[in-house]
Amino acid sequence: MSTKRNLLAVSLAAVLLASVAAPVIAGTSGTDGLSVNVEQADGVTVSVTENGTAVENATVNVTALDNGSYAGEGTYTTDANGTVGLPAPSQNVSVEVAAEHGNLTATTTATLTVSDSGEEDQKEDDEEGPFGQEVSGFVSEVIEDDSVDNPGQAISQWVTENNPGHADDETDEQEEEEDDEQEDDEEGERGPPEHANNDKKDDEKEEQDENEQKEEEEQDDENEQKEEEEQDDENEQKEEEDDEDDHPGKGNGKKKGHGN
Repeated sequence: MSTKRNLLAVSLAAVLLASVAAPVIAGTSGTDGLSVNVEQADGVTVSVTENGTAVENATVNVTALDNGSYAGEGTYTTDANGTVGLPAPSQNVSVEVAAEHGNLTATTTATLTVSDSGEEDQKEDDEEGPFGQEVSGFVSEVIEDDSVDNPGQAISQWVTENNPGHADDETDEQEEEEDDEQEDDEEGERGPPEHANNDKKDDEKEEQDENEQKEEEEQDDENEQKEEEEQDDENEQKEEEDDEDDHPGKGNGKKKGHGN
């Protein structure tokens, strides 16, 4: 189990290095070095340490002060990283956070504020829960599951697949593909662009000119051949006439004699 936890610590550290650390908005030291801190970013995270070391299975009680209302009120147990994830507040509220571990206690107060991203983003956070809290829950499951051979890889893969930012990227890509398909459909309805029609007309005219030129050449060849044939006929007729003039025909009459 200790080897698995060491691997989890390395993997979780790599994930956290890629994120911006949430500011500590409240913290205090209790008896014998037990401390509790409250951090707020997208959600709210409570961390419990003893002399700088994360405390697992510490009990954390969250209570709204000054008659405030906070959905994160209740009792929690820290995970292997000594943390508890709380939902972001729907309104500004002051809370008391008390941690207990064995005979040790620590208490602090913190003012939780609504994110500048607006009520709509806050509503989505309330429905889906802070991503950090989801990561913590998954890490706890991996710790308890002895069948996981490579917990670091499992955590990394899970974070990649479930990261809300990754989902937003996929949504953007899908919207771009839909926009491209819509543009293709609109282009198909409009038909080819005007310059394409002009090019087609030019090609047709060029082909028509070539056909007309070819027909003219064929007609010229036929006329030339006809003229040659007519000239040959005239030459033959002339030769026949010349031959008749050179060899006139002889008559068959008898020579007239004198009688006795």
